[in-house]
Amino acid sequence: STDGNEQPGSSSDGNKFGPDAGTGRGVKIASTCRRLYQVVPVTIGTTYTFSIDSRSEWASVPSEVFILNTEIADEAGLTSSSTTVDGYKSITNDFNATKSSSTEDTFTTTTISFTATTSIAVIYVRAPQAVSSTTEVFYDNIKLFDRENNLLYNYIKIPNQVF
Repeated sequence: STDGNEQPGSSSDGNKFGPDAGTGRGVKIASTCRRLYQVVPVTIGTTYTFSIDSRSEWASVPSEVFILNTEIADEAGLTSSSTTVDGYKSITNDFNATKSSSTEDTFTTTTISFTATTSIAVIYVRAPQAVSSTTEVFYDNIKLFDRENNLLYNYIKIPNQVF
């Protein structure tokens, strides 16, 4: 299903477990055209750790997380080995049909370490097989940690914040 909107949907089914739970607000991808896309200023040569919590409602619905070193207008030629990619991870192990709660963590945390090659990093996430409300993927607690300067940047922490 393609609804023409490329932004992720807001969701109350975010990660409700642990110290970063907040109100459990997060984002979701439930259509092939939706993506997470966030430009972040970074320092060239600095090593960062990116982390994201995810939960797929259906088995075999992977997510691809790219840390790009430039903005893109489309996905033509975008692969994990593209020269525009500073970091990449395919998330294939986050299936859990159960929603999280304050007592049950049903999300999977994925991390990517990368060294910035330009002055921006573009956090780009897609789940091409998330095609409906039964195959959607939920994301929460999206963070970028500057390991050299001990700085943490939270991108999904505030209730109703759009990524």
